Amino acid sequence: MAPPLEIAATADEASMGNFTVQKQQLELDISFSPRQIKGKTTIEILPEQTHLRDIVLNARQLRPTRTTIDGQTATFSYSNLHQRMKLYPGTGLGQYHFSKDRIKRHVDEGEEELVVHVPDTVKIREVTPEVEGPPVEPQNVSYNPVTLVIEYILDDFRDGFHFAGVEDGDSRFPHAYTRNSPFPGAASCLFPCIEDGETKFYFEVSIRYPRTVGDALSKPAAAATTARALVNGADKADSVMTDVDDEAADLSEEEKAMEMLVICSGDMTDDVSTKMHSSITQY
Repeated sequence: MAPPLEIAATADEASMGNFTVQKQQLELDISFSPRQIKGKTTIEILPEQTHLRDIVLNARQLRPTRTTIDGQTATFSYSNLHQRMKLYPGTGLGQYHFSKDRIKRHVDEGEEELVVHVPDTVKIREVTPEVEGPPVEPQNVSYNPVTLVIEYILDDFRDGFHFAGVEDGDSRFPHAYTRNSPFPGAASCLFPCIEDGETKFYFEVSIRYPRTVGDALSKPAAAATTARALVNGADKADSVMTDVDDEAADLSEEEKAMEMLVICSGDMTDDVSTKMHSSITQY
């Protein structure tokens, strides 16, 4: 058996060398049909130098759509390391060494994943202590925190988050679950963060999800309208494949009315239920 890959001290530690994370808020809007998560994370960052120009985070398999720092639009660069697991078109098992080499470059060199560039208009300012009495010797310099907001979409699931009961042939009740790992990399598949296996700080997590099983399996209105139009314009034999509520049709009304729940660790601070969705906030 091949020995496990060792976790190299790479970009994670370098990113923590010029800032620290004080706390992080996470908002997840989970959809079962289609399988998709719309996420938004707010990270309170404490700079450790005035010339903080880049914020390096771990992020895999997700698609960042917008980033801001202190309310100002920030540019970013992103490299999805999961793409390194795929072979180029036309290659087969005989070319496995291509993927092996790409993974090795990441382990050895610590290639960056998500890099948010701090706008020039965002100024890192020192905290001016209010001290009365005679002058004292200078202490360690501290800086005012900045707020980083990242919006993203997750619709290509490989690690960290898994759906069940929503694909053809899967007769289980619809549900989703996270899967952790003793090695870094699982959390950053669900949201941008610092994931080095050692850094800890407070999280506030808000999750929005379908209220009932029937809500989870129902298609969006736009998709349903399109599908019905195809049914009306297609042959009878073809229209069988375009039923928009085929999954929900196999459930009884009692099963459709079953309420969905979120089970997680932490202290629940809020619980809101609407006609189609529910949401909770954990701290």
